[in-house]
Amino acid sequence: MDKILQGIVASEHTEGVKRAVISKVLSSASSQTPDEQVQALLHLSAGWICEEESLFLQEVGQLTFEAWACHHKEALQNYLCKSFLVTVFASEVKYPARVLGFVKECLRIVSDPDGACQLIQRQCVSLARDYPDLGPMAELSSLLLDYPLCIPDGPYAVGLLQYLIKNLSRLNAPPTEGDQRKCLADVALVSKAVGAIWQRNIQAIAPSLVCLFEVISQVPQEDTAPPPSPALACLVQFITKDIVDMVTKRVTADANISDEQLKTALIRIVDWLSWPGVRNVDTWAVTFFVNLAAVKKFSILIHVTIATVESVFLKLSFPVVRGSAFAVFRHMMLSFQHSPEAFHKITNLVPGIISKLQDENTVSSRECCKNLADLLYTLMYHFPGYPEMYLSVIESIKSYPIPPEETMKSSLLQVTWAASKNHFGLSSKFAPRSETGKAGLVNLGNTCYMNSIIQALFVIKGFREEILNFPHSVSKQSIMLQLQTTFAFLAHTQRAAYSPDTFLQVSRPPWFTAGAQQDCSEFLKYLLDQLDEEESSLAKLLSSPAPVESALKPSTSGKTVSTEESRSSIHPVQTVTTLVQKHFGGKSATSIRCLKCNYISRREEAFVDIPLAFPETDASSRTRGLGGGDAKKRPCPDVAVCEPEELHEAQKTVDLEQAHGSGHCLMRDEALTPDEAFAYQVSTSSQGSRQKDLEGLLRHFFNPELMNGDNQYHCDSCSHLQDAAKITHIVEAPEILVLTLMRFSYDPVLQKRCKIQDHVILPKNLHLPRRNSDGESRPHEYPSEDEDLEMALPEVKKLKSVEGDKTSVEYSLVGAVVHSGLSSESGHYYCYGRTDHNDESLVPLEGIRDEQWCLFNDDRVSGSSFESLRDISSRFRNDTAYVLFYQKVGSNDARHLSNTAVRSRFQDMVAKDNSDYLQEQEREARNTTSSRRSISGTNPWYKDPDDSNEPPGGCGLGGGGVPSGHLVF
Repeated sequence: MDKILQGIVASEHTEGVKRAVISKVLSSASSQTPDEQVQALLHLSAGWICEEESLFLQEVGQLTFEAWACHHKEALQNYLCKSFLVTVFASEVKYPARVLGFVKECLRIVSDPDGACQLIQRQCVSLARDYPDLGPMAELSSLLLDYPLCIPDGPYAVGLLQYLIKNLSRLNAPPTEGDQRKCLADVALVSKAVGAIWQRNIQAIAPSLVCLFEVISQVPQEDTAPPPSPALACLVQFITKDIVDMVTKRVTADANISDEQLKTALIRIVDWLSWPGVRNVDTWAVTFFVNLAAVKKFSILIHVTIATVESVFLKLSFPVVRGSAFAVFRHMMLSFQHSPEAFHKITNLVPGIISKLQDENTVSSRECCKNLADLLYTLMYHFPGYPEMYLSVIESIKSYPIPPEETMKSSLLQVTWAASKNHFGLSSKFAPRSETGKAGLVNLGNTCYMNSIIQALFVIKGFREEILNFPHSVSKQSIMLQLQTTFAFLAHTQRAAYSPDTFLQVSRPPWFTAGAQQDCSEFLKYLLDQLDEEESSLAKLLSSPAPVESALKPSTSGKTVSTEESRSSIHPVQTVTTLVQKHFGGKSATSIRCLKCNYISRREEAFVDIPLAFPETDASSRTRGLGGGDAKKRPCPDVAVCEPEELHEAQKTVDLEQAHGSGHCLMRDEALTPDEAFAYQVSTSSQGSRQKDLEGLLRHFFNPELMNGDNQYHCDSCSHLQDAAKITHIVEAPEILVLTLMRFSYDPVLQKRCKIQDHVILPKNLHLPRRNSDGESRPHEYPSEDEDLEMALPEVKKLKSVEGDKTSVEYSLVGAVVHSGLSSESGHYYCYGRTDHNDESLVPLEGIRDEQWCLFNDDRVSGSSFESLRDISSRFRNDTAYVLFYQKVGSNDARHLSNTAVRSRFQDMVAKDNSDYLQEQEREARNTTSSRRSISGTNPWYKDPDDSNEPPGGCGLGGGGVPSGHLVF
């Protein structure tokens, strides 16, 4: 029969005639035929099916094989197991995919395929090895899926998987659409087969993933094969998330795997996103990113992000890969916070992608558009200061609402590489950043007086932004330049705290002793004076040909600045309005009326702060004006001096304990021992503590004063010393009102300045009285306040409060520097700052919306509240508000962007430092891997300062009651 068929197909008849004849021959297949004849027919037809190129012969072979195989299944079983499967793969097969398809058809027909499956099982590895093309792999995968008994076990399963992985990595995508669809279907078959093999051989997962990593981590060399195909993504989609996490952790922590290999592997995993229709690719990529960050491999993350961010972003326009691509893109953008480089690489692509998504107008594209808009707003919020670059971005997403600021902050804190506390050692250099997102300042040795002032100024948004955008930088020794640098790092550093070494060097007053505790109010006045002087000098020099460099060096390198001069808060009226004058500058008018001739002299003077004395200690300060009068008559602008002469009336031999009971500061001949001094200091502070309110101190400040006795006024009209009445009022209210509570007075018992511990009630909102400056050019006529003087100074010369001011200016509290301790020479300063006044205008704080406050305690920053500041003295007796910062309600200082804009020079400086910091952490992690310890809950560096339990400390005598001289740094 086989010879007849061979003759028919070899004849010269037409195919139609041949088919008719063959059909008659095939009709006899159901009749009884000897086994030898059936075996010959099966062998003949199998050859035509598997080896011939002619479609006619393939068709005849298929018809012949089916006819005899269906009616002679036992003969088929023998042929398949004893002949075909034993010999077919012994030599090279021309069409392996056809052969595997034929085998699957045979298994479908035979009664008992188990024997044949066992033979196939033994040959799977060699089949995958010898025939690596996608067609044979797909047919083999289909065979394994339809007949699981063919799946090998143990090491054979591992071998098969390794060959499938290597074969698929060499896949080249076909150019035509039809071929591409077939390719995708075949790869999906291989993927399913790999999943089936893993399901039957769980122990084979790990070695096959090792093989996969070896393939994707092979560092490319010149003139070598192309990179592995992204089709490998199909193989890993069945791996569960916990296994993904475990595998990537092991890989990133393996010391035998180089950084170059990790970098190459991650780039190729990201490239997997381009293969459509697979799951969990984003899980692999994001988990790899996270675990690389956990071991401080920041250089790899930076390189991969920069290299791949554009291609990932462009994938958002393809619906089939959009979900995975956006998940990876979002993680890349939100984690890359140290520099805007990655974000800026895709800004020019945003309009095109948004346009494509909107044109598509599907559920997927609309959701992607909204999520992308939220992400872009967050990135522009985090990297401000590039309006031209962001113009097209804003225009393309303007129809989408800006997310709340807290939402954007939360997104940034969740993903940043440096956000996790669990991945840092004990070194304070690499401490985690505060959960508030704000950076602290390193204490450089009793420099809390400087840190608290910097942090208080930093939270004043308008002043901060104008400092950062000050257009001129001349000398490195310029205080303005160093303040800009410090503000830029506080705004954008990834470090937990910035070390202001250079700022300290250029801004420390020449009379301040390095390493000693100083008065923060005195430092603030000096700092503002120097900033004002630098800007004024620069304004003059810009219009002159003189070199600018030499003129902007601090006064300490040129002329000698006296203590009294630098401490004065009086500023002469200048033609150039400096930043200090714009934000802190106010103007007061002081009128003095001669009580004999009624001649009135009037003087206006600028001020940057108002020193508020406590009435009981105001023996001499009440004779001075707002600016402090003659600064040479007082050791410090915020000291209410108890003159020694007044104290000499007391008995010098009074026992120390009588002095305690009397409540007065008394001298005695002998010097006190340190223990006696401390006991006396604590005793007097506790006995003399009373409660005041800030409005009362302001009223006391503006009360009329009587100038008589030794303090008589020299009247120009009388040309003689006369009794006089003096009154001061505000004619121009500053944008930022600085109030200094004069808490430090000279105690002759301790022979040093001591602290007035009175608790002052701080209002959230404050009304500053202000009068118009009418009549200021006519001193001989009575100005508007003259009637007040007549009322306030009758013949008995008893002063009383002035009431009925014409206008008042409303302020809201935005910051306060608190002093913890018993004297100005010891203790610790820290700062409360209101951080929520970033809206279009500052509004009063009477319950309109939630307040956000931070407590800045050198390098530690924590969330706080106004109530904490208000009640601090009632909870910690030695912690008292000292310098207060009130911002004018509706002030232009609050109408700024929702985040700090920084000049590009400082952006680049901070970005470079952030990159250096990430690499420092990476090196530190490598050096300390073997000795890393878990973070102790009692470690003071990591302990968040909970101001409801302990007052913050760290620079001297604080609420804990440490004796002076035992400074805590």
